Amino acid sequence: MRIALLVAFFCLSGFLAACATGEATPDGPKAEEPAKPDTTRPDGLLEELYTSYFATLNAGGKADMNNYAAKYFEPELASKFAAATHSSADPITFDIFINAQDHANLTLGMVKRTFENADHATYEVHFTNNDDEQKVRIALVKAGNSWKITDIEYAKDLSLTRMLK
Repeated sequence: MRIALLVAFFCLSGFLAACATGEATPDGPKAEEPAKPDTTRPDGLLEELYTSYFATLNAGGKADMNNYAAKYFEPELASKFAAATHSSADPITFDIFINAQDHANLTLGMVKRTFENADHATYEVHFTNNDDEQKVRIALVKAGNSWKITDIEYAKDLSLTRMLK
């Protein structure tokens, strides 16, 4: 009887020790990775842009707006933006993606469609900056299998393209 109890004790101890390591078995459930945005859609492109941008800034890094513009803007807007930022008369004195000079605790909220057809779309990007709710309105155009930003509107009659004229 004592031998059976010892065997049962060792089996139970081994089982509990294996459970305590927290390692999943190969057939066990695995943690799901967050789904990547579908960048063939305008909202997916904006989610990718803002998620990446906010992660860099919130980690204390410097997000180079020209690099983001080159990747996400249509070529003419990217070119005008790059020229303006390298000019002594640069009209852009704030972060174009968040409409602010300073930032803290950036959090992406809702990406809301206000208009979309086969070739054009307009979305509002809602976010918080230092616990203040903000939004920008972004116009996009279809470019092949992707979408490109054609303008960022900050307020009525105040947009990136108007500032770059």
